[in-house]
Amino acid sequence: MAKKKKGYQEFRKYQIANGSTEEYTVNLKKCAEEFAKLLGKKYHFLLSNGQSIILKFEEGNFYHLLGFHKFTNTIFFQMIEQDAYDYNATNFYNDVLDEKIKFDWWDDKEISVPPQLMNAEYYKNFIDQKDDIAKNVIYRRFPYFTYDNVISMFNNKVVIDHDSSQSESDVRADKIFFVFLAETNRNLNFGVDFNYDGYFPTTFFLENKKDWFKYKKDGKKSDILDILGIYVEDAECGKSILFHVNWRCVREKFLAEHDSGSYIDMKKMFNKEDVTSYYMKRQIEDLYEITSKLDREIDELNEKVKVCELKLMYLENPSNEEPILELMNWEIDAENENIIESEVIEEKKELLKELSFKSKLCKKHKKKIGKIEGALPDIQQMDKIMLQEVYNSFIDNSIFWPIVFWDELINKIDWIKLDIDPVRMKGLYKGWRSNNSIQVG
Repeated sequence: MAKKKKGYQEFRKYQIANGSTEEYTVNLKKCAEEFAKLLGKKYHFLLSNGQSIILKFEEGNFYHLLGFHKFTNTIFFQMIEQDAYDYNATNFYNDVLDEKIKFDWWDDKEISVPPQLMNAEYYKNFIDQKDDIAKNVIYRRFPYFTYDNVISMFNNKVVIDHDSSQSESDVRADKIFFVFLAETNRNLNFGVDFNYDGYFPTTFFLENKKDWFKYKKDGKKSDILDILGIYVEDAECGKSILFHVNWRCVREKFLAEHDSGSYIDMKKMFNKEDVTSYYMKRQIEDLYEITSKLDREIDELNEKVKVCELKLMYLENPSNEEPILELMNWEIDAENENIIESEVIEEKKELLKELSFKSKLCKKHKKKIGKIEGALPDIQQMDKIMLQEVYNSFIDNSIFWPIVFWDELINKIDWIKLDIDPVRMKGLYKGWRSNNSIQVG
């Protein structure tokens, strides 16, 4: 029995790892259905080089993305690639979706094939499975093409800034999204390119050679960009479908471009990566509450120490009226109370110990408040710049929103935790315009 191609072996590992033990059969309709889930949406990406990408899927992209253009010996390749025939990639996608075209069959009653193509030069069945190129498509594209796999690539933290002139591959792509599939020990790659109408998908496949696009043909590493944020919206109604911002990467980009020793100090102080002005303001409020309580406790301790000192003064000279009169302020009758000197001395000692501890703690907290309040303006400025950079990329005309809106937002909302999607952010801004205040809740 002939040995199976490596692409097939890799796929079987992937298939079994994902819970399927059945022999794989090509199901073009399923591929078309998965592709359909990508339609009708706009995919926005903000990259660490400042580039903003808007990717759209059209029905006609299915043909090239899944590799059908590789099957040059099929009737449908001839019909699509030659302008002489009234048949295009969009027609092909819809015919696959409607099952008028299957892997090894097509409905000649529904699809009109020009007579000149109905000859022995072209295969009537859809794909010649003996062809190596066909096998690569069958086992390195079709089985992995799912909506979830594509979204997992988009959700990756990085993207390859592809330069075709420096690559071993002739793939047409300006950017290559990817995700590592442990079962295959390979990256699943998704290429996009652009024209006058924006970005569009160009290719999708499991690579033959590990990390093929991560290295240039001279052996040097390809440029890798951080994906700072992704926003997927319904192209028709604008509803938010997916939104995520890698705020840590956004902050790292800011710190690389601006001097912000204040943030480094606060990061060390709180032992926390994502220090924001909202977090700092809450810390200040908590510390003021703590120091206020400590101040009250310190006053009470000072009074108790004072009482002990007055008691000792009385014991030293019982005829001295001054301590007797002052102790009456605490409703203590020194002359009629059994005051034991050793107990008073021990009580004063414990009180002074507690007083010393709480005084030092209060001083430490007040010093911390001073440091936080001193750093706060720098952190507020950083937060505003970060927010504007992200949302200006995802929301049209938000560059014109007044700075006072962002001022209120960073202090009122835990924005880094909430990951506020653009639809909600526009709602917050609209509410702020109407009420002159951000409405939380």
